[in-house]
Amino acid sequence: MCDRFKIPCITTSTVAPLSHSRFVTSIAPKDDLVGKAAAALIQNLGWNSFLLTYQDSQAIPEIANLLSIWHNQRGTRTILKVLQLPPDSAHYEAFLKYVREKLKQTNIVVHTRDVGTIHSILSAASLLNMTESRYSFMFTNPVSIIQII
Repeated sequence: MCDRFKIPCITTSTVAPLSHSRFVTSIAPKDDLVGKAAAALIQNLGWNSFLLTYQDSQAIPEIANLLSIWHNQRGTRTILKVLQLPPDSAHYEAFLKYVREKLKQTNIVVHTRDVGTIHSILSAASLLNMTESRYSFMFTNPVSIIQII
């Protein structure tokens, strides 16, 4: 539409505008910016370990920078575990129970594009008393970071 009518357009879409278009400008963050910001936040929080969860394989490039955290600011090794979320939200409670009892993780990063997933995970976490102060959740999506401590 912008090219056809020769009017300037601004998009916040994470999908890159057509490179040949003189009329479309994207103000969306670069694809890897959220991952870099989340990695910096995790390092500043001093997490020695965390679980990184994601919804589908399309999210892997978006979270790639989080996979590169090997040492924290104190120079000690950061333990990172990566799991894909269950496809059905009815299984989130069992998933979180596994995280709590088997993995013994208290720092959890959830990468999702769906706000409903955030609600479902926090509801399941509440049922398991995983919303207490010793647990930290960070929710990321391609355009923002939401931290709940």
